[in-house]
Amino acid sequence: MHAEFKMLDQDGAIVSLTPANVDYIKQDGVTITPEDDGSIWFSAASPAGQYTFEAKMKSGDTYVAVLDWEPDPTP
Repeated sequence: MHAEFKMLDQDGAIVSLTPANVDYIKQDGVTITPEDDGSIWFSAASPAGQYTFEAKMKSGDTYVAVLDWEPDPTP
């Protein structure tokens, strides 16, 4: 199972992370594949912690976001 993560710019607008818009996306320094829907799909099974995402856009802009992940407890 995966959780959808959308990157926001400084004004709170969603940054489209489609392959047409990005040079690369990295999660904690490791390059990940951009998805056609523009979102990052994060494994819900990942342990709790902070995950850093960096996106270098074809426009030259770079965005960095930190996901403070807390998985849902299993019932």
